Amino acid sequence: MSIAEQRQEGRQTVIVVRDSFGTIEVQYLLDLVARLPRSARVSVDFHEARLVDDFAFATLAGQVVAEGGPRIELAGLSRHLERLLRYMGSNAAPH
Repeated sequence: MSIAEQRQEGRQTVIVVRDSFGTIEVQYLLDLVARLPRSARVSVDFHEARLVDDFAFATLAGQVVAEGGPRIELAGLSRHLERLLRYMGSNAAPH
């Protein structure tokens, strides 16, 4: 599993992705986020990810732009992933 770390920083849950991010990791991540309260703030950190599957990222991006669940912020995105996020309709600037 490439989701290597989950920690609390104040009121925000930080999830660190290492190595690769594919369909197994996105499902695990979305299941984890689904268990959090709607008011939760989640940051998914891709700084240490070497390989990110476009489909898996698009699945996550769909949750980022969706309303009604925990707020998800993304950090450490490559230019390609930032572009993909914009294509998905997010105006959110990655951190």
